Amino acid sequence: MISFYNNDTSIRIRDKRRIQQWVNHVVEKAGFEVGDLNIISCSDKSIEEINIQFLNHHYPTDIITFDSVIDQTLHGELYIGLETIKENAKRYNQPFQTEIKRVIIHGVLHLMGYKDKTTKEKEEMRRQEDAALQMFHVKQK
Repeated sequence: MISFYNNDTSIRIRDKRRIQQWVNHVVEKAGFEVGDLNIISCSDKSIEEINIQFLNHHYPTDIITFDSVIDQTLHGELYIGLETIKENAKRYNQPFQTEIKRVIIHGVLHLMGYKDKTTKEKEEMRRQEDAALQMFHVKQK
């Protein structure tokens, strides 16, 4: 089950039901299953505190993924920094809600085992994100 929570920001994610359906479709198509997946919206201040506490990175970010994947079932928490996502949407000339979807699917891809440390991994991650975003606009059965 995919749940959405708002930690401390007035910015909202739209189309939550559609995002749930889309994430389930992407995950199932990849041979996985969605277990308990929490998507938590945060301010830059909150996500920076999480980043410092768990990763020793002293800056806000667009997403931090915590996973507890069991076999092929994805369980985890996606902390998303909506203020940073909003800035990135402007920087990359993308609609804000599209950038939110990219970040959400980025976290889900991490849960499925994709990495993004090397150039090659980043390129593959981007290909997977783009393919998943294309699926968002296809009507699910």
